[in-house]
Amino acid sequence: MRFIRLACILATLLALMVGGCGGGGDSGAVGSASTPPPASSATINTYGNTNLPGRLITNSPQGAYAFELRTGQQVSLPKSTATNDPGRDRWEGTSMTGTTALRWYINVSLTGAAPVALVDSTSWQQKGTLDLKTEFRKPMLSPDGRYILSFWQDQSAGETAESERLTIFDVATGQPIKRGSRLDGVLMKGSPAAWLPDGRYVYTVRNKLYRSSPTSSASELIATLALPGSSPDEGVPLAWGNTLAVSPDGKKLALTWSEAARNSSTDTHIWVVNMDGTGLHRLTSAPDPQSALNYAFTSPTWSPDGQWVAGVLDMGGVAVAPVFPPDQAFPGVPGGIIGATGCGSSPVFVLPVNAENVPISWPAYDVNHGVKVRNPSGDGGRWVSACDSIAWIP
Repeated sequence: MRFIRLACILATLLALMVGGCGGGGDSGAVGSASTPPPASSATINTYGNTNLPGRLITNSPQGAYAFELRTGQQVSLPKSTATNDPGRDRWEGTSMTGTTALRWYINVSLTGAAPVALVDSTSWQQKGTLDLKTEFRKPMLSPDGRYILSFWQDQSAGETAESERLTIFDVATGQPIKRGSRLDGVLMKGSPAAWLPDGRYVYTVRNKLYRSSPTSSASELIATLALPGSSPDEGVPLAWGNTLAVSPDGKKLALTWSEAARNSSTDTHIWVVNMDGTGLHRLTSAPDPQSALNYAFTSPTWSPDGQWVAGVLDMGGVAVAPVFPPDQAFPGVPGGIIGATGCGSSPVFVLPVNAENVPISWPAYDVNHGVKVRNPSGDGGRWVSACDSIAWIP
């Protein structure tokens, strides 16, 4: 009888321990925003032989996901209920805006207003909305949550893409409070602006870096970047510094820059520079210098600790590669084949901030710089790819 009682006590303690470590034992819907998928017994390193900090948001027409880079777990982010095409939702966030992410709708042909949702990035519950008049580029939330920076054309006033200006919106009212530069009439690609931790922002006009604030009518030239020359597109000069990302401490800038420096191909690379213009260096390099393809390294985003920069190699065409080579994180799991075109062809990569001219392999996934995560079922894993922008958040 004593042994039976002791066995019952041990069984009870074991059940309590499993329930405590497993979060209650009810796995819920796999990949839902509220409940993570069940953990696999296999260990996983999400980056080479180590793990990265924070979470990575990826966007695609199939939906957005948040990947926990410490464990490889993933959740599917909630889709908009304000539109009939939630596949065109896009999520934005940075390591500086803390617990708030933005979900917005990229169909700029909407009439009236385009909704922007403010979402708690811990619970993924919506906590506010903002209706911005079309047409605008991606919204960027200020670190204090008071403003949104975007590039906007006021269609009600007859503005077109050539009139698109840097614009600051007040989150409390949804109204524009500052219309900035047209970038001297230069046709823009992407969104060449980003917030600083102190509430000011930076933007580029070609290779010139400026700083201003929501309440100032003046802009300060802080650096002229020694970037290589770019080619005009059909005779129209472009603002080639088309995506900016500020490090969490505000001391460095990652940016994309397009250059016709390899045969007749125009590649887009990610560069890193100190905010005063010193220390400029290129992170990325085309994997094959003789290739006739155009390589586009896009969407730079900083890790929460400021030690890494992630990006997307935005490529089209056929991509055939193992999901995980058999000798990688999941021994015994056979290799798989990723899609022929589209999202699976554009891998996410991560590089240390001091890296220089690192070639990212393609179409085979780069096992040294790619990001690995678990499958939603918890069994096996895959490399991360993205059809659109990515965002690294705490």
